[in-house]
Amino acid sequence: MTYKNKTSHILIVLFVFIVLIGCSKENMQSIDFRSLSIRPACDGSILKSSTNKEETLIITSEQMFSKEFGCLTTAPEIDFKTHFVLAGLVAFNNCASLKEEAIIEENNTLNYRVQIQQANCTALDTVYFSAALPIRYKDHQINFEIKY
Repeated sequence: MTYKNKTSHILIVLFVFIVLIGCSKENMQSIDFRSLSIRPACDGSILKSSTNKEETLIITSEQMFSKEFGCLTTAPEIDFKTHFVLAGLVAFNNCASLKEEAIIEENNTLNYRVQIQQANCTALDTVYFSAALPIRYKDHQINFEIKY
């Protein structure tokens, strides 16, 4: 193989690699959402009555939202004609707090990424998280990615 052919092959491989990297980034974008500071859920709600370490919900109606958070004096107003809510909790045997959250769309799938920070203490703690999103994303597949 001549030097010119070898250079051409390297350039072609490099070009294909750059195109593939560019395409994968195009399929991923951040979603504008409103983080909701809601803690805790109401008695009788799915979140409050859950015995699971992790529990997640997709709330698509005023009735569902009211069942989960309607008892709280600080519950935010959500217009379910234009938005829906993702919510969840993680229970811990130590202190913990919500550190970061993001919602990324990848190939028509929403990934709700929640980062929880644990602290060195012996108290039982539950971290609640929730976000309001535009209704146009309601029919997307939704993954909750919770890290702690």
